[in-house]
Formats: sequence, C-alpha cells, structure tokens
Amino acid sequence: MKNSHPRHELKYLISLQDAAVLSTRLSAFMADDSYGDGKDGYEVLSLYFDTPARQFARDKEDGLFERKKYRLRTYGSTGVYKFEQKQKKGSLCFKTSCTVNPDTARALRDGGLSVNSREDGFLASFAARRNAGLLSPSVGVSYTRRAFCLESGHVRVTLDGNVRALRPAGAFAVSGDVAKAPFSPSDRPLAVPVLTRGFIILEVKYTGFLPAPVRFLLSLPGRPVQSLSKYVLALDALSGLRQHR
Repeated sequence: MKNSHPRHELKYLISLQDAAVLSTRLSAFMADDSYGDGKDGYEVLSLYFDTPARQFARDKEDGLFERKKYRLRTYGSTGVYKFEQKQKKGSLCFKTSCTVNPDTARALRDGGLSVNSREDGFLASFAARRNAGLLSPSVGVSYTRRAFCLESGHVRVTLDGNVRALRPAGAFAVSGDVAKAPFSPSDRPLAVPVLTRGFIILEVKYTGFLPAPVRFLLSLPGRPVQSLSKYVLALDALSGLRQHR
C-alpha cells in the first residue's frame, strides 16, 4: 500500500490546438512518465465504484469540503493494475493505492474478494463493503493520456483526450483466453464520448509548489481553472446524473 503526499490539482478544459502547443513546450523541459512511450501517449482505463445512490458522485457535485472515490485502473498494455482511494480535502488531494494482480482485480470488480485485514487493511476495508453490496461498479472511463513529470516540486502534467464513458457491466468483460486480462479493449462495448469534440482535459498536479518555469510553460490566457471530474462527467453521459438530483 502506498500513501501519497498531499498535493494540489488544477484542471482545465483546453482545445486540441492548445494541447499541441503545450506538448511541444513541456517535452523540451519535462520527461514523459514511465507509462508513456512518446507523443502518442497511452490509454488509461478506470472502473469506478460508488454506493447505489451514487453518493461519491453527489458529494463532488455538491462541492463537499471532504470527499472520496474508489477506482480500479490499468495503463495501456503494461499489465499493471492499481486499486486506489482518492480523497479531497478542500484544495488538497490524498491518494492511497496498491498494485494488485489480475485475479485480485477481477475479484474487486465482481465481488467476493477475501483479504486478511492484518495484511492489507485498506483493501480489506473496501472488500468488506464491496462484498456486502454497499459499493459496486458505477461506470468505466477510458482516455488517452500524455503525461510529463518533473522531480522538482513533484510536478505531473497530464493531457487527457478522447475521454469516453463505458457501462460497467461490459466495460471490463472477461471471456475465454482473456481471463487473465479483465480490462481487455477487445471486450468493450461501444463507448460514449464525454467531452465536446475538439477539447481535452489538462491536469496539473504538484506538492508544495509549482516551479516558475513550469508555470510559465503552462500559461494559457483565458483558460480558467475548472472543477472537472471525469468520473462525474462519465456518469452524466451515460445516465444523466444531474437529471436525477
């Protein structure tokens, strides 16, 4: 289990033209992250969990000072699966995560995971609620990410495009030879676009401070910080969360 340091997150909705400019700027000053292989980026696929009443999504919509969400995530064809709890307290974010094997990922998705609380209290706490039906998969989200990292300030800048929502029942289907790969792209149903055509999400994450050179490189006049959640946007795209409030 890994606990991250408190970090700031800034999110923007920007055009593809802006993204191209930023990619050129950032690639000259920052390194691609370990999952990426260059300018084409890589796919991120997440499965979010929520209560039957979608309480986590509603907490976000209501702007609660303290809120959280759970997700299961994989990156491209790495075969790496991570289970994460992301908490927000005011302007600060906290993340607890652990890497899991494909069998554990499947059990988290389907329910029935057995975990020794002495070995992993974080995972066991979630598994108890998951197995009791208090939490269940709510939506899948896929997107293409280009990520840049800088050690100074622990800065991570991501450009997320082609964001799509997937119904949880079929988003990570397991069948036949892909039984060890619960997130196989070939098993996915038709996905629903989440963002307006021609736009992507820019996220800037840092602990402590944002170095001046990075702040300069990211300057995009007229692009305000926004309260964006790919999870909430995906839910709304599939089921109209706001229509049922």
